[in-house]
Amino acid sequence: MMICLIVYCAGCTSTPPARIIGEQYVIVDEPDRAKNAILILSRFEACNEKQEGCKKETIKTNQFQELYEPCIAKGIKKTSPQSKLIRYSERKDYTNLSEFLSNLDSENEIKFINSLNQVNKPDLDYMIIITARKWSSDPDYRLGENIRALGIGVDSHWINYAKIEALIYSIKEQQLAAKITSYLTAGAYNSFGTVLFVLPFVHGSSPNVEKPNCIDMGEALGRFLSGQGNSFVE
Repeated sequence: MMICLIVYCAGCTSTPPARIIGEQYVIVDEPDRAKNAILILSRFEACNEKQEGCKKETIKTNQFQELYEPCIAKGIKKTSPQSKLIRYSERKDYTNLSEFLSNLDSENEIKFINSLNQVNKPDLDYMIIITARKWSSDPDYRLGENIRALGIGVDSHWINYAKIEALIYSIKEQQLAAKITSYLTAGAYNSFGTVLFVLPFVHGSSPNVEKPNCIDMGEALGRFLSGQGNSFVE
């Protein structure tokens, strides 16, 4: 089977377009049938503005899980309205899912894949494992004459980044069905200055890239669940 690369740019919005890269390995059966998938956030990482290092938020994973589920579900509803994202809080209804999750970070891929057959809830089609990361570049400070008034100001510019990686496992096929990665970046700035050297002012912009990127990822997952990526699989 040949692995094909799919590159997609989301439509123009108030934020820059997200870039989606995907690889699909298994054809989606019955594209028109409603699919049920459960989303599991396995890791969340955040970096400070100075890029001094990334912090893995393992303790607060459940908290971040609740933040990602609504935006992923919103995107799926747009591109695959017949499909349903099962909430992580409902996982107790799925037999042996806890054992599957215990193998989530296992380095033994065979053990991890074999545990899929223990998730024997008949109406669950896919398990979506995501990792999320956000960070900002180091700010670039510039001193100069402010264009808004006769005054001197300091401008700082940086870039906000968001990245989500999704591994989609087929319960029926008991294997990895697809990989999807979503990136979104946006420029940000702050200006500090004085007007006529008397009145201070501050203005700036720091676009939210996490939520739009999450929605775009949901739309990409919806396209997969509705079989729109099948033409890329040989």
